[in-house]
Amino acid sequence: MSDPAREISQEYWRPAQPANRAEHPVTSAVPFCPICGTQYTAGARFCHVCGENREAEFHHAGTANRIMQALDFTRIRQKLGVSATALVLTALAAGCVLGALLTGVIYSASTIAEFQAVQSWRMEWLLTAIAALIAAILYRESSPAKNE
Repeated sequence: MSDPAREISQEYWRPAQPANRAEHPVTSAVPFCPICGTQYTAGARFCHVCGENREAEFHHAGTANRIMQALDFTRIRQKLGVSATALVLTALAAGCVLGALLTGVIYSASTIAEFQAVQSWRMEWLLTAIAALIAAILYRESSPAKNE
């Protein structure tokens, strides 16, 4: 009964993963090895049968995690030192400026009346952006130096 275990030439034991790798667990949409078809064990970085490397999936999961960290609302708010309301209003102003730019791209005017309508839409977008930026300035957190 112990003979089949002696025929195995590869040792599958690995030490515990360092702390930096534990932050990004390996997750896969395909829980089976593409080479041999064996199901991966939980958190495995290699196939336990054929040794297929899953490090590319690890790095892909790490990249997605970095993107999520870059878009983290609380982190952005703390880094910029503004209140949540001011950050939302600034994002709204940026969206309105983008809307003003895209209005001219999406709508083409063939008559003077259509041109004036497109320009009035642009003005509305830009006025909304200005109002949102003014509100963001009014809602920002005061700096620590002003509190003393």
